[in-house]
Amino acid sequence: MKIESPAFTLTDLRRVVGDELAEVERRSVITRLRNASARMLAVAPRIPDEQPTDDGEWNAKEVLAHIAVASKGWGAIAYLVAVGRMPELVGQQVIIQRDPLGMEMVAHPVDEIAREAAHAHERTLAFLERATLEEFYRPVQWELGTASAADLFRLMLAAHIEQHVAQLDAALPVA
Repeated sequence: MKIESPAFTLTDLRRVVGDELAEVERRSVITRLRNASARMLAVAPRIPDEQPTDDGEWNAKEVLAHIAVASKGWGAIAYLVAVGRMPELVGQQVIIQRDPLGMEMVAHPVDEIAREAAHAHERTLAFLERATLEEFYRPVQWELGTASAADLFRLMLAAHIEQHVAQLDAALPVA
């Protein structure tokens, strides 16, 4: 193994962290979102077309509607942050708007809700495929401090969808 560390410069460090590893992270978010979307589409046929609950607990269709609303909303927000059109975010307002939108979404058939969510994922993935690293890491201020578009794509989209799809998969009978 060639010893490189004595000649390693700040320029090298910026290249490795700022370009190479950042690109690995961007590709990882793309893969996670693509896989979560595919898994959601695979689980969706097992979801019964039920009426909304009134006991405070979401049924499987309501969780799917939440995935669709979150996918559309957080995808758009992360995009706006990435392109510099949203330097500040009030996350509490996003959450407040979630439930009325979810109630509208849950009125649709399960297959339509799944298609809406998948379409939102496709739009987000198309942007992520062409996004520059500058866009991917553009900062945003919100109640939790400073974040980046990457944080929103990774946490509020990929991880959020993975979480709910795993809940659905575990709760639904195997077809």
